[in-house]
Amino acid sequence: MNKVEFTPKSNSQENVLSFYKEPPNQDIEMSLLGKYANERLQVLREIEGAKLQGLKPTSKEVMKVITKHLPIRSQATKKEVEKDQISHFILRLAFSQTEESRRWFLSNETSLFKCRWGMLSSNERQSFLKRINFGHKFFKIKNEKLREELEGFVDLENNRFCKVPFEDVPDMVAMKRVFISEGFAYVCESNVISILGKMFNNHLMDCLSLSSKFLPQIWQDKRMKKLLDGLKDSYSQSELASSYFSTSKVNLKDLVWLSARSFPPCMERLHTSLKQQHHLRHWGRMQYGLFLKGIGLSLEDSLIFWKNEFTKKMNTKTFDTEYGYNIRHNYGKEGKCTNYTPYSCSKIINLSSSPSEFHGCIFRTVKHESLALKLETVGQDQPERVQKILQLSQNKHFQIACQQYWLLRHPKETTGEPISTLTGTIHPNSYYNNSIEYYKRIQEQSKNKKITQNQTNQK
Repeated sequence: MNKVEFTPKSNSQENVLSFYKEPPNQDIEMSLLGKYANERLQVLREIEGAKLQGLKPTSKEVMKVITKHLPIRSQATKKEVEKDQISHFILRLAFSQTEESRRWFLSNETSLFKCRWGMLSSNERQSFLKRINFGHKFFKIKNEKLREELEGFVDLENNRFCKVPFEDVPDMVAMKRVFISEGFAYVCESNVISILGKMFNNHLMDCLSLSSKFLPQIWQDKRMKKLLDGLKDSYSQSELASSYFSTSKVNLKDLVWLSARSFPPCMERLHTSLKQQHHLRHWGRMQYGLFLKGIGLSLEDSLIFWKNEFTKKMNTKTFDTEYGYNIRHNYGKEGKCTNYTPYSCSKIINLSSSPSEFHGCIFRTVKHESLALKLETVGQDQPERVQKILQLSQNKHFQIACQQYWLLRHPKETTGEPISTLTGTIHPNSYYNNSIEYYKRIQEQSKNKKITQNQTNQK
């Protein structure tokens, strides 16, 4: 029977809430290893989906999935704790392989940790803080000057505080949820999860970096390599990203009106910049080129499209030599013949760029004044939504801002009801596909309306 042995030190922790400092030490069947990991991966995807929709991970829909696959409260059986530990560590290995997968795993595991903390009772929380040797003591505010400052800010009689350097709680400082004095933040006991979340995040970040160094040794077991690669790929590369490929084809002549009507703002910006400057730098070409591939632009049309623009600044030979190969490579016709998929929102958001480049997410890279001008031009009749998008962008909720932008560009149906089922923007190609479906509905409604009017007139 195929089994894998985790050989590091044994894990004596029995509480389900954990910093996962030491891997489990037991034999486990390969089939169970994959099963546990996939169940946890489903939970992390559910958490990601909730965040993209502006929901809290503690929403009923998400909690239903979490409780189905993972224990929440501290009173978990030994088997449940072992399953939780094993699933975390196997995914940690799988997602340590690339920078993008590390960021994804880090973000959603931290959210899961915070979600679990929120479900603990007061006694369970105290027990956890004691178990991890939490380095900050809680105390009542007795200093008269501090009491005056905090009066009205929080209930001083029923709350305790801990004193930490303000840079340890940047999220709470940004939301004005802490009192700051002489470089220290006074964190209410009920908000201590902000500190714990940062501790968990930093610890896991270091662990992911360390795990990646052990991969070559682990990959010597072909069963493990196949399992780890499969888990990582199922998250966003082949299985998930391929779902964003359009089943229809796009003609070269249609790109102008499609870019103005149905492209997400990041791709619309790249298209406009290419038309104006007849050139895009590497990451801009990658981001836009794979998006065009995803919406159905053929390799032949893609080569024509890029050549038509670039040869306005260079000769054909230079284009063929320096750029043609990369375009064919993106379509899987050169090199390893890999079928590359369009970039996800998370990858685009995390791309670094300079002022002379146009790739990335506009809600992150474009200055507030310029973004406001664009939004006000597009949404002249929707000032409240424009302000909402600007606020979301400032608060770094870039994907939710893009969802709202989708609504800004796609007004209500003729029935007067918004098409809420088409606003799940989690990928640029999803944005595009949803837009195409939207206009198909509008066209169908218009057609049915005309038929009804004709029938009425005939009567």
